[in-house]
Amino acid sequence: MRHPSYTGALLGCLGIGLALGNWIATLVLVLAPGLALLNRIRVEERALCDAFPDEYPDYARTTRRLIPGVY
Repeated sequence: MRHPSYTGALLGCLGIGLALGNWIATLVLVLAPGLALLNRIRVEERALCDAFPDEYPDYARTTRRLIPGVY
């Protein structure tokens, strides 16, 4: 995974939502930070591609962003 702390943050938000026992709260607690993190990932990866134009694209092709084997 390229962004393990973001995956952990989203899992924490999911856990809080599930602990509240309210599906609407769960959706809000996962979707709001999820959208913000997806934007942040896009910005960070653009910066990494600019800083390491040869190495980072190769690395990115072999690893997933947030969920191993999925995304």
